[in-house]
This record gives sequence, structure tokens and C-alpha cells, in this order.
Amino acid sequence: MKKKYRLFSGIVLLLFCGIIAGVVWFISPSKAVRIPPSAEAYSAFPKQTDVQNAAHLFDENGVALLDIKEVGKVYNPAFVALYALTYAGVEDYFASGIQPDMQKLRNSCDWLIAALKKTPGNRYVWYYDFDSTYNDVSIQAPWFSAFGQAVGIEALCAGYEKLKEEKYLLAAQQAADVLMTPLKDGGVLYARNGLHFFEEIPAPQDNPSHILNGHMRAMLALYKLYQLTNGRKYLDAFQKGAESLKRLLPLYDTGYAYRYDLNPRKTELLFRFNDPYNMHLPSLPISSIRLYDPLSEKTVTLDVGSDSDAQGRARIAGNDWTLAARDAGTGKSYRLLREKKDLSNPLMAPDGGMNAPGTYFYLPLPGDWTDNLRTENFELIVEYRDICSGNVSVEMRTMAPGAAFRPLRDGDLLLTGSGEWREWRIPLRVSDLGYWCGNLYAEKHAVYLEKLAGIDKRFESYAHKARGYYNLSGNR
Repeated sequence: MKKKYRLFSGIVLLLFCGIIAGVVWFISPSKAVRIPPSAEAYSAFPKQTDVQNAAHLFDENGVALLDIKEVGKVYNPAFVALYALTYAGVEDYFASGIQPDMQKLRNSCDWLIAALKKTPGNRYVWYYDFDSTYNDVSIQAPWFSAFGQAVGIEALCAGYEKLKEEKYLLAAQQAADVLMTPLKDGGVLYARNGLHFFEEIPAPQDNPSHILNGHMRAMLALYKLYQLTNGRKYLDAFQKGAESLKRLLPLYDTGYAYRYDLNPRKTELLFRFNDPYNMHLPSLPISSIRLYDPLSEKTVTLDVGSDSDAQGRARIAGNDWTLAARDAGTGKSYRLLREKKDLSNPLMAPDGGMNAPGTYFYLPLPGDWTDNLRTENFELIVEYRDICSGNVSVEMRTMAPGAAFRPLRDGDLLLTGSGEWREWRIPLRVSDLGYWCGNLYAEKHAVYLEKLAGIDKRFESYAHKARGYYNLSGNR
């Protein structure tokens, strides 16, 4: 009996110690970083419409529909059209392996004609009958999309070519008018300051997000109509879209991927300190980290070493910050980066360099974001004490598959050991601020740019770059 009692007591003691350790870990500012972002961030973040993980279903006629979590079973016009293109043998967008089927192509094209509705502005569109939210952009039903119009046009063009029925080409032409109609007139065309951009999500009207794949797909659909009809208006719209695309592509280029759109992530921007040569991260005192906007002159400040430096929207995280301390000479609070040797290259590490070093910090953008076409840099300002020689860099959480973190451009610092408190200023480019863009869109960016390069050779270098980015993310 005594042995059983001792065993039971030991188990209880172990459980109690485990709970205490867990509580201590959770409240400690040196705890491992939490990714995805914290519950606090999600509470202020719209709930996403999970179309990407929806179940792909088909009705009795082979017409595609989706079963979207918390939305239910719906016909998504774009998916109907994309599967119609698969039935036509033109494109297998989802790598479904479905074989060409002319009857299902006819059924899908007939559905598209029946679903084409007239707007109050007398434009023909395919309405989406469910609300949608992606990243921090929401749009309410009924709505329509440049991408949905584009693939619907392409599907009807394929129906016209395969089935030899004029009605499909006529419907495709009806559906194209809204692509060439400005947002202010009830269309999906952003036409301002010489730009002509086809908006996949035409909201908000004054500052839409400029989704890259939607614009390129609309260009390809308009060019297809030009080929079938010789209609000059379609070629003109394509050419204006091409000029705008060439002008804007540098804003999408992160140096390792093309962004999904130009709408930046505004909160939970995640960074960390590392050694750029993956050899030796020095024990560096950090007193403050600021993110400054030269346009609004607003600043977000993270006071490292303060009582609240692991809380709020600007905060540290990870287990490679030492305990807070105060500089005797200046009174500055600070924490040291924990010294690390023989670091793994985040581009090559099996975990993408996610777990070490744990010198993370989160920041939000300062002020209000009002212009998705902004080109001016922000400035990241790190106050540190130069107590030793060595190298240190700032890395940012990536927005594409591959390495979890990548160095900020111009984000390296050479330490000399002068003993002085100094400011380290790093440009933070707007192209670094995008939301996650996965493999599907990385591939589509490459595919669409390759198709556009076949029409306009000016896109060849961009197509090569997009394909290279896709391959470097571990795809072949």
C-alpha cells in the first residue's frame, strides 16, 4: 500500500511540476515564437473564406460546385469555368487528371450562359452568391470578379471552338464588357493615373488590392477574344493591361517570389536577428526597435527590456533573448541576443531555419495604410550597443514556400566593438510586406507570364524569374 501511495504521490508531483513549468513558459518573454500569429491577432483579423481547401464536387451534369467550410455547397463561376476548360482539354488547372468530355463541356458552358446576369449598369457578369474574405479584404454577395469573368470567357471560347456553336462566342463577348468598364462605372477595371488593371476583387473601389494572377488571366482572356473576333477593343484593352503590368511588376517582386497582390500585411510583421554568414551570432545588447514611416512621420516603438516588451502588437518572442537589464551609464533598458555558434543556413535547413535562433520580434505598420500602389520604403531602426566585433542581420518571415526566414535587403551590420550605443537603419521595402502566397499561385504567376511572353517578348525576363522563383522554392 505504501509503494502504491508513493507512486501515486510521485505522479501527482510530476503533473503539478509540469503544469507550473507550462505556466512559467507561457508567461515568459523568452518563450518560443508562436506561428501562426497569436489569438490576439486573429481577434482583429477577418475570418477567411476557405475556398482553397473546399471540397470539389460535381452535379449530375458534371458541372463543378464547391463545398466551402461554413459556407456550404455553392456554384463558384470560376471553378465551373476552370473545369469546363479541363473538359475541353485546354487546361487542367487543378491537376485533376480529368479527361476531355465534350458533353460535360457543353453542360458547363450552358450553365455559364444561364448564369450570366445583367448588372444595373447593363453589363453581363457571373455573380458570386457568397460573401468572401481573404487576408484583410472582405466583399459581400452578390459580387463579381475579373478572374471569374476571364476564365468564364475562356471556357466559352473553348466551347465555341470545340462545339462550333456561335452562342458561346456571343456570350463570351457579353462577359468581356465589364472587364473594360472602370470601377466607378460598375466594372472591374482600375483606370487611374495611366494604369489599367483588371481587379479580381473590385473593392474597395478607391484602393483595390491589385491581385496579380487575376489581372494576367483577364489579359489572356481578352487576347483570346481578339484572336477569335479580330475585335480591336480587345487588343487595345490587352495592350493597356500589358503596359500597366510591366510598370507594376517590380512592386510584386520580393527577390524570392512574386506577391499575390499589392495589399500589405499590416500587423504581426515577424522578424528576427541572425548572423548573415550562419557562423556566430554575437551577444548584442538591443535597447529599442522602431518602425518609421517617412510619409506619415509616424513610428511604432518596441522598448526592449521594458516590463511590457513581450506583450502587445510590438513585442519580442523566442528563447534567445536574455533577461532584461539596464545600462549603468545611460539608464537604457535592453536585452542581449543569446550568443549562438554554428548556425544552420535557413535556406538549406530541413525546417527552413524556423527554430534557431529564437530572436524574434513582431511589429505592426505605423499609421493607416491608404495606397496599395505606394513605393516609398519604411525604415527599421535598431538601437544597439557595439560591444564586440562580428556580424548580425535582420531576417523577415517569408511569404512563399521554401526558407522560413530570409534576410532583409541591405539588412547586414558589421560590428566593430567600439562600446558605443548606435542606431542601425534598415530600409523595409513595401514589396517585403505581402501576405502568404503559396505554391499554386507561384506556379500560376510563372505560367501566365510565360503565356504573356509568347505574345509580348517584353515579359520573357519576368517569366524566367517567376519560373526560377517557383523552382527555388523546392518545386520542379
